[in-house]
Amino acid sequence: MIHRTNNMEATKENWKVVVERKRTARQALLPSQWLIPADELPTEEVYDVTNFCAEGKWLTPEELNITTKTITALAALIADGGVSALDVVSAFAHRATIAQQLLNP
Repeated sequence: MIHRTNNMEATKENWKVVVERKRTARQALLPSQWLIPADELPTEEVYDVTNFCAEGKWLTPEELNITTKTITALAALIADGGVSALDVVSAFAHRATIAQQLLNP
């Protein structure tokens, strides 16, 4: 027999538990070398984190250079041997890890 509840509070609490479990699982999957210490992340009062990576503290100059190029410029750089595909994937993965921590997408 399936027991169903009409208690909205129980339902709200259940989804909150699921959300926290998923956030914890996602956090565990992020590469530890790219994690930003919690005390160095912007507070919840900061609504615009657009320039967080541009400050140059979390990405290397090379990663910042790669992740700010247009696709055309990036393709030319790869074709000329200026960067490897591995460099590009790594730079974007690093930036995506930062985005996960900043935005909780």
